[in-house]
Amino acid sequence: MAEAARMENLQPELARARRDFFGAADADHDPLRQLAAESRFAEWYLIERFSEVLGEEPLRKLARGMVDAPHTDALLRSTVSVFVVEGGEELVRLRDLQSRDVLDMHRLPMLDLSTGPPRHRDPVAGGRGQGWR
Repeated sequence: MAEAARMENLQPELARARRDFFGAADADHDPLRQLAAESRFAEWYLIERFSEVLGEEPLRKLARGMVDAPHTDALLRSTVSVFVVEGGEELVRLRDLQSRDVLDMHRLPMLDLSTGPPRHRDPVAGGRGQGWR
């Protein structure tokens, strides 16, 4: 994000994006919530939001000069969505609620892909990171 913030030609667009993302709401004075909000803004601005100035998502443009480009490429190819998890002991089916894509994958022991009621993770709930609920 620091690299994007240093680009003169992005300043007006970056200011508009901040207004679009944060709105006119009063700033949250909780430092953990502020950090989480800024992190989410950076993710949205760099990865998800098309830049009219650059003609693509900013991270794609910035990645061309990065030493760590393979990790950046993996990040750009990743899927962020909400999934319905269906499955059995060995195989689970993930149904993407945004794109409607269906992914079949083997259950991995380190991932909790439980079926059942929706759950969410709130990393800053109450300022203590309470994990999955």
